[in-house]
Amino acid sequence: NKDNNKTTEDKEKDKEDDEKKKKLEAQEALIDSLNTIKKNLQDTLNTIKRKRTDSLMQGLVVDGRLLEEDELAEGMTVEVTLVNNRSDVKFKDVVVAIKYFNDAGAELEEYLHKYGDLNKEPKKPVIFKVKRNIEAARLQVLRKSASPQDLNPPTQIDSLNKEIKKIAEEIKLAQEKKEEK
Repeated sequence: NKDNNKTTEDKEKDKEDDEKKKKLEAQEALIDSLNTIKKNLQDTLNTIKRKRTDSLMQGLVVDGRLLEEDELAEGMTVEVTLVNNRSDVKFKDVVVAIKYFNDAGAELEEYLHKYGDLNKEPKKPVIFKVKRNIEAARLQVLRKSASPQDLNPPTQIDSLNKEIKKIAEEIKLAQEKKEEK
């Protein structure tokens, strides 16, 4: 009769172990699911931020023209114009590239001019000169880089950040529950 009782106890212990295992697997599945949702939200957020940055960068217009020099002057002087065409952004760390080319169209030099922060009012041009001791057939002036400071970020970004934070909390709770078992 004792053997029979032991078998029943073993069976109940096995049953408990199975239930624990199932609960653990369910917790892991929940964590995986939440992680997937979080990753998808972060991907969406990154896409929105990238598109917003691209859109903001369109607001920074860089132009340049060669200034006529007297015959004795050596090199080339370029007048560069920077304009922020948008009121919802400011630009920091603006770098302008001036590329010089020979008659054949080959690039002779790319000169980087670190302008810094563009703090002018929107649509007000900033004009400065860059003189280089170089002879070239033609040149190109372009925006090399800048850090846009979004003054009016889309509400979508804020709500996605809140959603990601909420899911991160749920993941943390689910992991704590899993560790208790």
